[in-house]
Amino acid sequence: MTPEGVGPCPTGFFCPTETEAFICPEGHYCPGTANVRPLRCYPGTFNPNREQSQCSLCPPGHVCPDFNMTVPLICPAGFVCAEFGLPEPVVQCPQGYFCPAGTLTFDL
Repeated sequence: MTPEGVGPCPTGFFCPTETEAFICPEGHYCPGTANVRPLRCYPGTFNPNREQSQCSLCPPGHVCPDFNMTVPLICPAGFVCAEFGLPEPVVQCPQGYFCPAGTLTFDL
């Protein structure tokens, strides 16, 4: 939808009707064109910004356990979160090592 109100709803926006266009909110994404509603960022991703066409993968050292996340959570103590896109911690700290919150590598 252009400023004149014609054409498909643009990327980063959603248009529930032919005459309304809304900026895609944080925690959501609006890919491509002609979105009628925003899509929720799924677990393992987050989006702190408005008007986005995609969500970002949760970075190493963090987890994104919920839908609609705007900020990733620090990997909990006792786990290693070495990968991108983790919805939850899956690798426990190796026996005999100390893994504080935010541990993102096996280089202990």
